Amino acid sequence: MMEAKDIIFKLIDTLNEYNSLLDIEKEALIKDDGKTIAKLLEKKKEIALTLSYLEKKRQEVLNQKSLDDLVNEKIISKDAAKELKDIVNIIKEKNETNIILTKQSLSYIRMMNNLLSPSQNVIYQKSGKVDSKPQSNIFNATI
Repeated sequence: MMEAKDIIFKLIDTLNEYNSLLDIEKEALIKDDGKTIAKLLEKKKEIALTLSYLEKKRQEVLNQKSLDDLVNEKIISKDAAKELKDIVNIIKEKNETNIILTKQSLSYIRMMNNLLSPSQNVIYQKSGKVDSKPQSNIFNATI
């Protein structure tokens, strides 16, 4: 069985690995590199499973003890507790940044899609029937 100290240090190592992936993801989002993003997704899933496992172990071993409790009981040092808090905050910020970049990219894709294939307007003939001819756009126009 893992000791509390081992769990915390493994957690810190895993979070640092995740932090590095977030940096790579940010660059891939900026460069619109879909292949890299897809590869990162698999790695992020693996890390999520590891974090889930570690959290389960942490709860088994430490119950509801906070980081301050662990420091007071001298299970971990103040430096280790600070490092864990810092990496969690850094990850939160980077996740927010990457989410914003992803949303911007999706908005751009939707805008370009709408520009290139506008929604079909309904046109009525003199008889009152709907004109069945599709409206031409960049994808179905002939030259």
